[in-house]
Parts: sequence; C-alpha cells; structure tokens
Amino acid sequence: MLIFLILVTIIPIFISDRIYRNIISNDQSQVKFICIQPNILNNRDVPESDVIKLLISKIEELDINKYSILILPETIFDNVDVTNLVDNQFINKFIELQSKCKLLMGIGILDKNYLKYPDRVIIKKSYFNGMLFLSISDSARIYYKNKLIPFVEYTPKISKGIDKYLARLFAIDNSLEFRENKNTVFTYNDSLEIIPKICYESLFGEEISSQNIHKKSFIVVTTNENLYYSNFPSVYLNTILSIRAIEYRNFIIKCGNNSSSLIDSKGELICSTIPFTSTILTGAVSGYKSNTIYKRYGDYLGAFALSVIIFYFTFCLIKMNF
Repeated sequence: MLIFLILVTIIPIFISDRIYRNIISNDQSQVKFICIQPNILNNRDVPESDVIKLLISKIEELDINKYSILILPETIFDNVDVTNLVDNQFINKFIELQSKCKLLMGIGILDKNYLKYPDRVIIKKSYFNGMLFLSISDSARIYYKNKLIPFVEYTPKISKGIDKYLARLFAIDNSLEFRENKNTVFTYNDSLEIIPKICYESLFGEEISSQNIHKKSFIVVTTNENLYYSNFPSVYLNTILSIRAIEYRNFIIKCGNNSSSLIDSKGELICSTIPFTSTILTGAVSGYKSNTIYKRYGDYLGAFALSVIIFYFTFCLIKMNF
C-alpha cells in the first residue's frame, strides 16, 4: 500500500516540482502589453463619451507604439454591435491612432438575432458577456463567455417552462445556435495564441485544458469587481490564477476594472496594481507550450483522494455491520 501511495503521489509531485524549478520559456520573444484599469464604479451609468475620454487619456500617457497589445477590462462597453464595429466611437479613435498595437477588450455583445425571439427570451438585457480581439491587419474576432454565473447570466434563447428555471439554476451555456461562430482562442501571430477567459471562468481549470491549443500561448483574464467594494475578490482571484498558471505553465494577465495583475508561468505574482484606483499596468509575457501532468490527466490527486475517502467510509460501514 505504501509503495502504491508513493507511485501515485510523491513521484508525480517530485517530477512537477522539478519542472517548476527548471521551466524555461519555449519562446524567447516577449509580448509587451498595456492593461488599463479605469476604476469606473458603474460603467453602465457613466456616459460612453466619458469612458472613451478616460481610456484615451490613459493611452496618451504612454507611447502606445512601444507595446504589442492593449487590454481593457470586462464589459468596458455594453451593447456593442459586432456586425458593425464602426459605430463604436472608441474603436474608431483607436484605429485613428494608426498603431500596430492590437486591441483586446471585454464587451457586452449585442446579438440582433436575440431580438427576433421575444417569446423565448428569459433576460431583459440584449447583450452577452464576451471579448473582442482587433488587429489593424486582420478582421475582428469574438469570444463568448463559456461559464455563466448562476442567477446572473443566462442563455440567450431558451423555451419557456422548466427550462427557464433550470437555466437560471445551473447557468446553462449559450446555445450552440448562438455560439456556433465563437472563438475559443485568439491567434496573436503565426506562432502564438491568446487564451481568453472572463472572470468567473478562471475558477474552472477544465476551461483551459479543454481548449484546442496548437501553438505557444498565454492567458488573458478580464474582470470587473466593482460590485464588491473590497480587496478580497482581487486577492482571491490572484490566488486562483496562480494555481491556473502552475497547472498549465502559462503567463496570465489579469485586466480588471478595479484591479489588475501579472502572474508568471511559475504561479508567482510579478506585479499588481493598487485596487480601486485608476491606473495602468504594463509588462511583458512569453509564450509557453508545455504538456503538464495536470493538463494530461486532470486533477488526478483530487480524484484519488476522493476515492480513498469513499473506500475508507465503505470499509468502516462494512466493518461496523459485522
């Protein structure tokens, strides 16, 4: 029994520790980023023109041409018609900068198809949480949030009756019809991909392991903690993201409305902003492509521990009856 425990626990942990201590980048080139933390208490109550002025003023503080990608937090703009991006004033102003810098921002995506099914709608708002990736030299790409928050975020089209309440209880993913063209990763260049995640999704390790990633990559998480008015969500999420970074050996950029941070592929917090301040976070990340034990087999230690508990509990019940 002791030998078995050593084989399934101690040896894999030792191997993982050696990987942790000796990991090196597979891509020596670095991606320099700007992450804007606007600290808008409620962007849905603030005029879009004021949000644009704030963002542009932050961009002008730095030479944007020195950076490769500009990142904005979760739902910085609501009701963005992704079929007609020229209507978005900020995107127009960003394009006017004539910068080679790419843009990645959290948006509330307006879905016009949604408006065609008023009898099947279970939410009042007409937009859905997502991310927009825009490059001057390429077409815009969209990511729809995959893991929805129970009782807060709902599937866009669903029949009435019991399904409506099940959707609210279990936060059912958006329908396949709605998400058939969604991206799961963004192609940054020929050798690098971006794994986008939105706040709540980062709690689920399988959200990353399920991605079909063919290149080196790094992770970008957009958040908005303005509902909590506390530093706790920022500290808690940074801890979770450190675990994600270790599990998949990826750099993680967290861009939030109220707090932002950079975590390296060893799970160490490199830098972070002061929560609930309007500021900018800058840094550089490298692309990694490593097939970790967690990525191959999932949380096998957790599954093994649960199996041991069930076995022990069953054994005790049997012994008590005899």
